[in-house]
Amino acid sequence: FGPGDGVSCVSATQCVAVGEISKVPGSQSLRAWAWDGAAWQAQTMPSPPPDTLPVLDSVSCRSGECEAVGGVGIASYRRLLVERSNGAGWQSQRAPSPAPETYLHGVSCVSSTWCMAVGLAGKGLGFGPLAERWDGQRWQVIPTVNPPSVPCPYRCRGIWELDGVSCVSTSNCVAVGTRTS
Repeated sequence: FGPGDGVSCVSATQCVAVGEISKVPGSQSLRAWAWDGAAWQAQTMPSPPPDTLPVLDSVSCRSGECEAVGGVGIASYRRLLVERSNGAGWQSQRAPSPAPETYLHGVSCVSSTWCMAVGLAGKGLGFGPLAERWDGQRWQVIPTVNPPSVPCPYRCRGIWELDGVSCVSTSNCVAVGTRTS
């Protein structure tokens, strides 16, 4: 696997890992592997558009179904990448992009019909936190709390992002993030 790998286990004999591999510089393919307690088995992932660099950062599984999130694009321009497995195969999902450059870093699912994903959205030098929720039918942007105002060092870019999320129920999630200056 390459940068942006994620793994999720529902038991000691049921895990899924996601990531990407480069066959040649500037070209990447998505990869998923399933652990059955004895060996890793390759799973087929959807092919991204040509000349893009897909990245899967996180995966969360419940009851044999998984959601994997990341981004696809070239250089800093990215659009959301969301893949869903029903246990039999992976399919790309549509998720709203509230800004020209968006990316999802983390996902947490409490059931096969409820997940929360977090990342960032923006353009140029201004980015903010992004949260989206899967309700079993579609992904929806969820309002986030604005980060507290803190002094910004010289030439601050003002990039706020959410990097990870963990949910214990549909009403109880904690997300963490960073500010890049």
